[in-house]
Amino acid sequence: MGIGLGCLIAIVAVIMGSQTGGGPQFFFGGLLLGVIVGIPIYVLGVLVSAHAQVLKATLDTAVHSSPFLTKDEMARVTSL
Repeated sequence: MGIGLGCLIAIVAVIMGSQTGGGPQFFFGGLLLGVIVGIPIYVLGVLVSAHAQVLKATLDTAVHSSPFLTKDEMARVTSL
């Protein structure tokens, strides 16, 4: 999503630059703005995804080490 938003900003800047005669200023400004917006959103998405994987692994460990659950209950909790 972050990369798409960054590309969209850069494309809009190129189109505006070609229509208004701004030329390289709009192109490089849009490219810079696209990078400034796109990269942090992408990195945030990666961090959220990694945190979700850690939480899923913690749940899996807790479920499979519990002596109070049967095999069917373990499968249902871990969505197998």
